[in-house]
Amino acid sequence: PMLRLPLLAVLAYSLSVVDLAYIIGPSLPPTLAVLIDRWFNSPEISNRFIGAAGALLLLFVTLVCIGSALALEYVISKVGSRKILDGRRASPFELFFPTGAPYALVLLGVNIFSIIALLLWSVTRTWRFPHFFPSRFSLSNWTTSINQLIEPCWVSGLAALLSCVLAIIIVIGCFENEQKLARAKKASISQRSLWIIYLPLLIPQISFLFGIQVVLVFFHLEGTWAALVWIHLVFVLPYVFLTLATTYRSYDQRYSYVGKTLCGGPLRTFFRIKLFILAKPILFSMAVGFGVSIAQYLPTLYVGAGRFTTITTETVSLASGSDRRIMAVYALSQLALALAGYLTAIILPAIMFRKRQAMQN
Repeated sequence: PMLRLPLLAVLAYSLSVVDLAYIIGPSLPPTLAVLIDRWFNSPEISNRFIGAAGALLLLFVTLVCIGSALALEYVISKVGSRKILDGRRASPFELFFPTGAPYALVLLGVNIFSIIALLLWSVTRTWRFPHFFPSRFSLSNWTTSINQLIEPCWVSGLAALLSCVLAIIIVIGCFENEQKLARAKKASISQRSLWIIYLPLLIPQISFLFGIQVVLVFFHLEGTWAALVWIHLVFVLPYVFLTLATTYRSYDQRYSYVGKTLCGGPLRTFFRIKLFILAKPILFSMAVGFGVSIAQYLPTLYVGAGRFTTITTETVSLASGSDRRIMAVYALSQLALALAGYLTAIILPAIMFRKRQAMQN
């Protein structure tokens, strides 16, 4: 049960991802999500009706796959519970345990190799086939792109910052309301509403973004900062909620009780004690949300109406071009922008708690 939501989210994402499919996926035939995106963006209006039908088909396929995964989980849990209770120590799943570490190392190696390849391409002047290594190096790729990178990085960073700040405020409000209901011994609404928060992770983006775009056009809100931040918030909120939930719920309320005794009212105790103690996990959750917002491609295109140029949209556009050097510069800039959030979440608590060693753990 603890792995159910992550597995279902990965399943839904793998069926509906568009930006990765544009970069590394097959073009003929394309994936269903890419084909739907092409129909929606076709100059022929009639193709949008086909795209709407395709979006519903993709939603149906995703629901079928999720249902199949849940059915398989039920069967495995029934069979597994009998195996656990039969008194034997051996498990059939032990055969897969030794392959976990090598598989993780392979994935780590692929990621490191990809970053090294991007670094090489970003400083390459000449790299001819079939040479294994560039024959000439130059920083001209960075110097010529630096002016074009300012606006996409600024738009991406500002949208990510606003969305993750709003997300952390909403999430903390949810947890505080949950604790208030628990103290009053009432049923927690948030527990029954968790699936509403997680829905953006389980529904294909392409299946509902076009509908959101139509609604925003009707209310003349397309291409506005409010719409852009809101759509990013929809996808940032679940990740912020998930990363902060365990730590926030395990907070020892006795600190707040002592704080109310010593320094006054609940608001003062909340800001001066509770938020101060939870500053590190809150910053980490915001860093995760910041990275999620930076990576948003389809929501920016559909809701932004082409008026917002982010580092992700530019990188995906350049990935289909012929100049890998410029594409590498943009990809590394996107990576650096996302890493900046995590570095802030690491460095800021170290500065805040430099005289409090226990708070840094």
